[in-house]
Amino acid sequence: MAVRGVSEFLAAFDSKDPIKVHPRKITEVKVKLLRRDTFKGNISARIDGLPRGWVCYPETVGADKTQMTLLIRPN
Repeated sequence: MAVRGVSEFLAAFDSKDPIKVHPRKITEVKVKLLRRDTFKGNISARIDGLPRGWVCYPETVGADKTQMTLLIRPN
């Protein structure tokens, strides 16, 4: 995971365990968000660099959220 530009928040996977996917099912990946005091905007994220045949479309959460769920799915 990467935060581009000036870091107004930090993001980290909720679990340190490896992400295990099933070839025909969606896998949920929980992400913790830590905002700087002055940042009240939305946060968008996705996972890049997945193996061929897998996608993670961008997800966006509002200013009141401290966690988001990304979905990895077979393409």
